[in-house]
Amino acid sequence: MISEREITNHFSENFVKLGGTSGDQSWNRFECNTGLGFRILHSVVVEAFSIKSAVVKRVHRILIILQDAEEVLESVIVDEEKCVEEDGFCVVKLVTSLLLPKGFEGEVLIQRKAEDEGLCDEYIFDGHRDMNMTCQWTKSSAIDFKYVRTRRDAIEKWSSSVCSTVSLKFTVTELDKLRRHMDSRSVRTKEWREYIEENRKNIVEEQNKNQDLLILPFQDTYSNLPNKTMNFLMWVTKYNKAAFVMKVDDDTFVNVKELKNLLASENDRGLAWWSLFHFHRSVPIYGKCADVRYPGLTYPTFPSGAGYLMTGSLASAIATLGPSLPLYVGEDVSIGIWVTVSAQDVKTIDVPCWLPHPTCTEPILESQLTESQMKIHWDFYLQKR
Repeated sequence: MISEREITNHFSENFVKLGGTSGDQSWNRFECNTGLGFRILHSVVVEAFSIKSAVVKRVHRILIILQDAEEVLESVIVDEEKCVEEDGFCVVKLVTSLLLPKGFEGEVLIQRKAEDEGLCDEYIFDGHRDMNMTCQWTKSSAIDFKYVRTRRDAIEKWSSSVCSTVSLKFTVTELDKLRRHMDSRSVRTKEWREYIEENRKNIVEEQNKNQDLLILPFQDTYSNLPNKTMNFLMWVTKYNKAAFVMKVDDDTFVNVKELKNLLASENDRGLAWWSLFHFHRSVPIYGKCADVRYPGLTYPTFPSGAGYLMTGSLASAIATLGPSLPLYVGEDVSIGIWVTVSAQDVKTIDVPCWLPHPTCTEPILESQLTESQMKIHWDFYLQKR
């Protein structure tokens, strides 16, 4: 993290500020949310923490923290003496401003003490007066809000209809650069649509030629991978009676010989699946895998995203419940959750040599290969047959 004392060419604003009453339709009802997760889309400088003044008056001393996935970047103990009142917020200026670069993801939150529970219920609201307080979010293009923290161990997806008890006062750097970026939005949108249309034409051409694609009615993005996987399972179990169903990424090579050897040693053809599994993984709140939907701190067992194999009966059990099953952020995480809720007594076979490892001479899968690497693997495989 880079610290800067002076940044020129900028203007100041807050993530969120208090308004009037809930009768004002341009404002939103104040909620007791003690943390706010966000992502920086254009570099900003954090100049101060701000917290709802009523909280400081009731709690007297409270800790404000700015953190990312790895560390606490700044923390301040706030009391009434340190506060500068500003539109219903207690503002505490940082000794040294913090430059948050484009791509930064973090959270600003408040804590009273480690063992504290019920902070909101006991200290923040003051009857109907506070319940009628409202707020308004910044419309800055530099900030993308991700979630609000509703209690110490729970978060909810951010929406403009909720508010946060804690906020940051920030300035946007290189304002001219941001304005140029915003002005070019229409050009970039046009280029992106042309790129998508060109890809669509190529896919249709390949399908007309080879008839080997299942085309689904949505864009092929990371967030749509769970939907894509579910549609695949529903299609394959409807039109095929395969004993096994396997999913692999398109940059993953499958050693079919080793896979057949693995299955030859397995007599169970009931509810079973194979992969290199992840156990008791924490639910991430940062990065492209950030998940604010799953209602827990750790995920159920889930397989390697590069690939996994399951019996046809397990695939059918998932597909049967398909339309009613939730779609989470990660495809690998989602399939783990679906297996958990779709069937009982599922046999999970954790395969040590599923992916490359120093102790494995011939792994079943090799992932993240380029096109040329894939061809080399295939040629080598054919030579050994």
